[in-house]
Amino acid sequence: MVCEHPDYISVVNDFIKDASSEDIKDVIRDFKILLAMQLSEEELRHIAFYELGCYFDPEPSGITYKQWFTELKTILEESLLEETRGHHTY
Repeated sequence: MVCEHPDYISVVNDFIKDASSEDIKDVIRDFKILLAMQLSEEELRHIAFYELGCYFDPEPSGITYKQWFTELKTILEESLLEETRGHHTY
């Protein structure tokens, strides 16, 4: 399988371009719930691979799954702020 995206940020940016504000809010809510659960890295890895179907491993990039999920949530939150301000620079 060929990956169309060079990194996970470009995947998130494509999602932002195609998703409605409500879809983005739903994902942000899901990340908040997931992060509030105080799961171990192994549990977060399991959720990423087996429940979310995500095949990206952030550890070689030097970040934990918790840091990665937090970063994804922040990117999505910032996209909503940009949309609210009328800017669409993803």
